[in-house]
Amino acid sequence: MTIEKTASGVFALEARSQLAPKERQILILSNGARSLADMVDIFGKDCVPLLKKLEQAGLLRGVSQTPPPAPVVAVPSNAAEGPKRAKNRSLAACKIYLIDLLQLQQNEEAIQVVHSLRQSDEPHSILELILVALNLILERSGERYVERVANRVFEIVPDEQLNMFIRLTQQLHIPILDLVARPYVGLLAEAPAPA
Repeated sequence: MTIEKTASGVFALEARSQLAPKERQILILSNGARSLADMVDIFGKDCVPLLKKLEQAGLLRGVSQTPPPAPVVAVPSNAAEGPKRAKNRSLAACKIYLIDLLQLQQNEEAIQVVHSLRQSDEPHSILELILVALNLILERSGERYVERVANRVFEIVPDEQLNMFIRLTQQLHIPILDLVARPYVGLLAEAPAPA
């Protein structure tokens, strides 16, 4: 079951009624395409009470009918696992993901990055813009949020561009992004060299 805005939710957004920034972000992303698990991935576990509150206020529907996301249980493993990688990886997916998030930022700088991302089709430029977007999200939303966003980006950057993306990330010297990139450096080091 997906979560979507009610007519009252749409009106509350359009009227710019007294919503907290996080409530606005949740309403914007509640477009009938995301489940409760998706929202938890984006906003963290602490968004569940807020989603329920918005549903009780009549601004959202689909929260109560959705089973809560299953808790993540660590499974011990003898072999060290590499970083998580998405099955379908593409720069287009990275662009779409970041454009969605930047539209929540509601400032001129974010709008400019969205425009540039939409116009860009060269891999190096896209990767640089992704890093500009991550830095902007870090400045506006903090380390905890940007860490989740950066992890997702690293999961969906295609293998062909992963090496370049890691290098560009390391050149920025932003500690939280370096931390997210570190496991992928090891992944590349373990990859067999071309014959």
